[in-house]
Amino acid sequence: MALNAATVEYATKDIYGDETYDAGGLNWGTAIPGREGFPERERTAPTIRHRRKSAARKQEADARSVSAFMIVSMIIVAVLVVLILMAHVHLTALSSQTAVLESQISQLKEDESELLVQYENAFNLTEVERYATKELGMVKLSNNQTTTIYVTTADKAVVLNEKVGVFNALTESIKMAVTSFSEYFS
Repeated sequence: MALNAATVEYATKDIYGDETYDAGGLNWGTAIPGREGFPERERTAPTIRHRRKSAARKQEADARSVSAFMIVSMIIVAVLVVLILMAHVHLTALSSQTAVLESQISQLKEDESELLVQYENAFNLTEVERYATKELGMVKLSNNQTTTIYVTTADKAVVLNEKVGVFNALTESIKMAVTSFSEYFS
């Protein structure tokens, strides 16, 4: 017997879970050949109101359900917010440390200038001269004890090597080249 649209009847109530697979409760005996032993129930076609209710329930269930991607995204956003807050706290701590260190630097610069003045005052030439003549018994030079030499040519010194050979001259020139090269780059 072929399945005819006029012979198939619909259930009048909602069917959930395993009940949809219960062939015995749905009176399939007339629609499927070889299933004559099942009792028949009278059924009516679902109404439009029933269809609207089930569609509305499905939309409500879809609206209430939250996807796994959304949950993971929310967790990532929460972690990022926490990390940003921690970075902001760390930045605030560093800026306060910077302010403290800058105030210490300004104080140390003031101390340095005071110590420099004290250092310069410690080497007062008149005080040094007085200490040398009075305490140490030194005598100041007179003009006739000093001699100034004026030379028109430049100063020059020559160092002679007793062992001057081709090999020694070559090694000396290489050493001088390497030395001048290293001094240029240092």
